[in-house]
Amino acid sequence: MTAYKYKDLNREGLESKLNETGSEVKFVLERNLTMLGTIATISPLLGLLGTVVGMIVAFTGLTATGGADSDVLALGISQALITTAFGLSIAVPGLVLHKYFEQRISHLLLILQSETSEFIDFINK
Repeated sequence: MTAYKYKDLNREGLESKLNETGSEVKFVLERNLTMLGTIATISPLLGLLGTVVGMIVAFTGLTATGGADSDVLALGISQALITTAFGLSIAVPGLVLHKYFEQRISHLLLILQSETSEFIDFINK
């Protein structure tokens, strides 16, 4: 629509308007990509935090009972393993999806640039 709207401009003006529109399209395509990347980055750190808390629970239970209470020890280790697994189960798919969408957006923007260039050449004939 933008190209047709400004079709009467000279080549440089038309290219400028289409570049502005391309930047807007890029912004729209990438709007949630940052959040997905943040989730993929933070998830293992939250899992690690849970691991540390689980180990603190396990060792606190050891010192509180004065010996090796297997129930308290198992509870802390279980908490540590569950939080680690949970963090990784979010981070791995999040990272895969982030990379996929990042490549997909790059591909779409390349197509947009190519088609825009062809359209400008067609209009200026």
